[in-house]
Amino acid sequence: ARSAAAAACQARDMANEPGNGWTAADFAAYGRSLAKQYGLKCSVLGMNDMKRLEMGGLLAVNQGSAEPPKLVILEYKSSKKGAQTILLVGKGLTFDSGGVSLKPAAGMQDMKYDMCGGAAALSTMAVVGEEKPDVNVVAIIPATDNMSGSRALKPGDIIRHFGGITSEIVNTDAEGRLILADALAYGIKKFNPTCVVDLATLTGAVILGLGHHRTGLLGNNQSVIDRLL
Repeated sequence: ARSAAAAACQARDMANEPGNGWTAADFAAYGRSLAKQYGLKCSVLGMNDMKRLEMGGLLAVNQGSAEPPKLVILEYKSSKKGAQTILLVGKGLTFDSGGVSLKPAAGMQDMKYDMCGGAAALSTMAVVGEEKPDVNVVAIIPATDNMSGSRALKPGDIIRHFGGITSEIVNTDAEGRLILADALAYGIKKFNPTCVVDLATLTGAVILGLGHHRTGLLGNNQSVIDRLL
């Protein structure tokens, strides 16, 4: 309980930082600090790595930004032989202006919270480091902001994700699924997990549907869904 409560407070601290106070580089630095503290493995992929791996979703969302993107990977390996692997993927969108499909000005300051999935995934790794479960756990955080700079992604553009699947962009404010697509495809191919838990702030409409005291959960394995609930 103490570990979980402390991790929740860490996630809230990350979320409450302003967009210029918590960037992709801060996600990377925090991942490295957790790795050092708990003996985890931390890898950080930068822009050149993403170009080599053809992570077109993350690169496309980052095009309009002055802050370079990061893909932060934290790995915990259990001492149990033949342990199963859980993959956590958390959306690390450190500020979401909507890009060219600009959000309304009213309330846009709250778009600093679009990285809460990434914060939750990283904080979970702090609990994993404390508790040392008998499963392998990998957390991946694709991190960038979504801005409308001169090179920004445009509606109608077509991009190619890691693995070769293409997306046509209709609205640049649907940036979360673009960066998560690369992270999910990469994580599944590299780590061959038993199950995947994707943590994202993809739409405020879920609050209209469910209110502030429940969250939306979609899945294709009822036993995993039940255990998560």
